[in-house]
Amino acid sequence: MRSIGRWVPLLAGLGLIPWLAGAKCGPQAIVVDGSGGGDFLTLQEAVAAAPEGGTIRIRPGSYVEQVFVEKELEIHGSGDDTQIELPPGMDDPTGLGIAPVEIRGATGVSLSNMAFGGSDFEGLIVRNSSQVELVDITASSNAEEGVQIRGSDQVTLSGCDLSGNLHEGLDVRSSSNVSVTGCSFTGNGGHGVRVREGSDAVTLDGNRSAGNGNNGVRVEDSSGVGVQNSDIDANADDGVFVRDSSGVNVTLDIITNNGGFGLRIRNSADLVQFGNSFSGNVRGDIRQD
Repeated sequence: MRSIGRWVPLLAGLGLIPWLAGAKCGPQAIVVDGSGGGDFLTLQEAVAAAPEGGTIRIRPGSYVEQVFVEKELEIHGSGDDTQIELPPGMDDPTGLGIAPVEIRGATGVSLSNMAFGGSDFEGLIVRNSSQVELVDITASSNAEEGVQIRGSDQVTLSGCDLSGNLHEGLDVRSSSNVSVTGCSFTGNGGHGVRVREGSDAVTLDGNRSAGNGNNGVRVEDSSGVGVQNSDIDANADDGVFVRDSSGVNVTLDIITNNGGFGLRIRNSADLVQFGNSFSGNVRGDIRQD
């Protein structure tokens, strides 16, 4: 049999047999395990060590730490059994919020299947970032918002449960191209969802906002917001409140049993509402003033 040894350098150089060139089929995920069975004990250590575009997997456990994500990463938890909490006694010196995990100044971050709860501040913050994906995230029982998105672009949330927070479930500020689908916002002390501070092109589609202490959805000082195919029920004040905004569409929603109006519109231009189902709203279905 003829030896193929003399062909190895050529084939490897051409990338035809990457294993001979020492290449890997894909980067190996970094594993975080607080009990010691992974690569790192804490998520922050793993984030610091991970390469740009790397993947981190977090095993079940309670991780008490403050984590900053400032590069492209995929971070996958193990569901609600992966709980990340802010250490007690922390301060917010800037007044802009702090959280167990803050994505800041990053592009291309994906978080999935983890929970943020019991924080004295926000559950999760996305700040000055783009192309961020949040999937199956739970943020509950936080003293401020469940999730805050500030100064960011191209952020998507899907299948998230942002409930039981002292203020808003979701707070979108000065952000654009935000898509929220299939999420639940229930039992928050403030609004279920709040969109404000010049946000633009925010789509809320197929969500449930119910039993919140103020509005189910509140849109203010923003443009191009769509609230559609959603169940907005039994909130203490208006189901949907739109003020000082333009180009807002409220369509094909079920808006029922809210303590104020079903839909309240104040000082807002070009609002389109059609195909909504209203019933049982204490002060009436629609009010424009």
